[in-house]
This record gives sequence, C-alpha cells and structure tokens, in this order.
Amino acid sequence: MRIYIPTYKRADSQTTFENLPTEIQKKVIMVVQQQERDQYNYDCEYLVVADEIGIAKTRELIYYHAGNNHFAMLDDVMHVGHRDLSLPPAGINHYFNKLFIAAHWIDGSKLSKFVNDVDWNLAQVGEDNVLAIECAMHGHKNITSDEFCMDRWSTAFAEGGCSEFRTSE
Repeated sequence: MRIYIPTYKRADSQTTFENLPTEIQKKVIMVVQQQERDQYNYDCEYLVVADEIGIAKTRELIYYHAGNNHFAMLDDVMHVGHRDLSLPPAGINHYFNKLFIAAHWIDGSKLSKFVNDVDWNLAQVGEDNVLAIECAMHGHKNITSDEFCMDRWSTAFAEGGCSEFRTSE
C-alpha cells in the first residue's frame, strides 16, 4: 500500500512524514507542485503536479495515479498515535458513515469504478466531503476508526497548505 502526502509550502515542516516509522516512510509518495519540487529533500518517492492547482485537483490526480490499488492519503501536518482502548468510548472501535478528514484509506478498485463520473473540483476546500458523499452515493460505506488517533485540528491552520487560500468565508 502506498501513502500519498499532498503538501504545499511546507518543505521544512513535514510533521506526518517525520513521525512515521522508517519502514512506513518508504511507502510514501509526497505530492508537490512543480514550482516547489527542488525544496523537498525527503527520502521518498514524489508525484509532481502542476502549480497552483489547489487541493481538490491534487487529490483528483492522486486518485488517478493510485489506480486500482489500495492507498492512503494523509495530510502533511498530523500527529498519529494509538488510542488507549480502555478509555471512553470503550468497546467502540469504529463507526460507519461519519465525517472523515485528513486521513483516507481507499480501495482504488472501488473508487476507479466511478472516479470519471465525479466533479472532484466541486469544492476547493472541504473536498474530503465530496469524497465521502460520492462514495456513499455509489453504495460504499466509509469507516472511521477509533483505534488510532490523529491530531489534525491543532495544525489545521498551520502556515502553508490550504491555509494559503482558505478563509472563514
């Protein structure tokens, strides 16, 4: 399984990548814009996309690049950990059809059946919701795990990434 990490204006701050074990880092494909490629020097594979295309178009290109394979997409500024399962909500390790952001684990063989039918650029931010809705409309459940914790909100508005163009409006 490959792990795509789309990133923009964060060449010196790759929290997600740097917190992955070395053996997992070898599975990473960092997705960067052409104008920034020379700034990224991480020991991983790269998928170079056109400049200033936004996160929605970047994710669309990832879907096509991954093809029929199982793959993950992780935001570039997340802290990942394993939850103490004795803490509430004890006994509940996953939920179906809940909101998911920042971390996506995708079966490309299912996505490829409808990837061409979707306007992936419908939402320039909050594009995670387009994926969730399209999957549901095509009969696929999303599953949110409560076993692993991903601190996304403490970095949601960090410099770079979508913060370069996302506003409260």
